[in-house]
Amino acid sequence: MGSMPRPKTGDKRAAILRAATKTIAEYGIGASTASIAKAAAVAEGSLFRYFPDKDKLLNELYRELVHAPAPERQRAIEEAERRRRRGQPYTLADYLHDRHKSPS
Repeated sequence: MGSMPRPKTGDKRAAILRAATKTIAEYGIGASTASIAKAAAVAEGSLFRYFPDKDKLLNELYRELVHAPAPERQRAIEEAERRRRRGQPYTLADYLHDRHKSPS
């Protein structure tokens, strides 16, 4: 896996949230803050500047889910149903990962 460019200061928080959702989707809730920081291309200390501990990071991901606009939540529900019919799970981590994809 190649080295990702470091995000600009204003983008670090968003990069950390995107990396957290991807890392948690892949490794589960036990993913380390070090692995999340590495995926975000930031120092682990930078992660802790935005989120004092892992619980705060997980709580922020949850808050984003709860406060997502209704149409976005509806799309997630529809995607979950499509995947369920195909026998593919669509988890909270999948939803958060989709929500934090890097802009194309």
